[in-house]
Amino acid sequence: SEQFSPLIGIDVNFKNNKLTTRFEYKRDRNISLSFTDIQISEIKGQEYVIGAGYRFRDFRLPFGLSGASKKKKGATGNDLNLTGDFSLRKNSTIVRRLQQNIDQPTAGLTILSFKLSADYSLNERFNVKLFFDKTINTPLISTSFPTANTSAGVSVRFTLAQ
Repeated sequence: SEQFSPLIGIDVNFKNNKLTTRFEYKRDRNISLSFTDIQISEIKGQEYVIGAGYRFRDFRLPFGLSGASKKKKGATGNDLNLTGDFSLRKNSTIVRRLQQNIDQPTAGLTILSFKLSADYSLNERFNVKLFFDKTINTPLISTSFPTANTSAGVSVRFTLAQ
C-alpha cells in the first residue's frame, strides 16, 4: 500500500486582496496477492484538486444580523469566507491472473466533484455556513451505471466556551 496525499501541493495566499488558491495532485495504490487463485489485485487512483477562496473582512449583512456595531479592540470581525473546489479523481482496479497471463480491469470510476461554501461568523461564538456539493461518478466498465449526488444545506455552529 502506498499513498502520496498530496504528492504535489501548492497553497497561495495573496496578502493584498485576501484571495487564496490551491492545487493538489494525489496518488495512491494498493496491491494484494491471492495464493488460492494465483492472482494480483491492483487498485490505483490519482486525483487533481483546484480550489480558490476569498475572504471579505468586516462584512455586514444587509438585513441587520451582523451582530454588534461596536467592535472591541482585538475582537474578530464579521468575516465572510467564500470557497470553491473542483476535483477530478480516477480509480481503477485491475486483476492480474499470473498463470493465464491475463490483465483484466474489474472496476473503476471517474469522479468529478464540485464543492462551494460560504462561511459567515456573526460573532466569536456563532458561525453560519452555506454549502453545496455535487459529485458525478462515471464507471470505467459497463457493469455499473453513472450516478450523481448533490447535497446542499446550512450548518450552524455555536461555541459555548472558548
